[in-house]
Amino acid sequence: MLEASLVEAMVLTWAKRWSLTAVGLSAIGVIVIYSFLSTDSLWRTLVNTSSPIFLSVLVAAAGVGIGWYHDADFVASVALWAVVSATVGVAINQWYVFLLGGAFPDEPFYFTMSSVSVTAAFGTATGYYYTALRRKADELEEANRLLRDKNQRLDEFASIVSHDLRNPLNVARGQLAIGRQADDREKQEEHFDAVEEAHERMERLIREMLSFTREGEEVYEPEPVRLEEVANRAAANTPISESRVEVNAKEEIRADDGRLQTVFENLFRNAVEHCENVVTVEVGTSEDCVFYVEDDGEGIPPEKREQVFEGGYSTKNDGTGFGLPIVRRTAEVHGWSVRAVEGKRKGARFEFVDETER
Repeated sequence: MLEASLVEAMVLTWAKRWSLTAVGLSAIGVIVIYSFLSTDSLWRTLVNTSSPIFLSVLVAAAGVGIGWYHDADFVASVALWAVVSATVGVAINQWYVFLLGGAFPDEPFYFTMSSVSVTAAFGTATGYYYTALRRKADELEEANRLLRDKNQRLDEFASIVSHDLRNPLNVARGQLAIGRQADDREKQEEHFDAVEEAHERMERLIREMLSFTREGEEVYEPEPVRLEEVANRAAANTPISESRVEVNAKEEIRADDGRLQTVFENLFRNAVEHCENVVTVEVGTSEDCVFYVEDDGEGIPPEKREQVFEGGYSTKNDGTGFGLPIVRRTAEVHGWSVRAVEGKRKGARFEFVDETER
């Protein structure tokens, strides 16, 4: 089934890429066939068909050139313009000749072919510039969107730096000052340990903020990966015990291996840090989603299920609030959406849905 779909996609791409050339060659073929069937003299036939053939050759040559330098969808768009223009040309021609008794009533075929070739050439030129301008407009809109997203991330970054980093920094300063004044060595060590913990929190906060702001900018390299292997590898890198992770997914999906592992690590860490009674975390697949991660903890209240994906939001005093936002942004890079719902065991369930198949 997969090989058949791949062959169909290749055939469709090939047909699109050479569609404009096919339009020009089809017109040339019709003219040549009619010329052999015509009872006119060779000279008269050459004179009447030279202009349509020349224009049709230009359309076919343009198809080769455009197909060489542009993608298949670009060529198909130009070919559509050429066909529509030629169709309009035929309609106008028939209206002019047969209804109004216009010029060349004794040679309707030559007149029709001249109209078709002229309008097809016009449609090719118009379609090329229209498609090129539309592509530029789409690229500009995409660039503007990326710039808006980047500015938004910078605003979030600045806001969080000015607010969230200040707390552990103040703790470190306060504990350092108290530790310097303490006479007892043991008490000094306690305060210095608190300073170290504050620094570790700042380091983690900075690391996750950078990951959050940069996510989506790096090159995405999808490849077939096994969910079971990535999930088990992620469990080994998080505080959760590997025995508490149930992976019921033998499937392969196309994803960036490193980013997918980051998704699992954040979700496993989130389950451990926010749910005191979590016993197991399940990873699996279903007909409704690419994969899901579900725990058996307290779950997420319905009114909080969208808010948990906002940058900087956390219900823990020492939480950074970036774990789930990183998960959502990574999902979007893959063409997925992620939603938080209630699990089968009333815990939190995160489902990843492929938006490209909708």
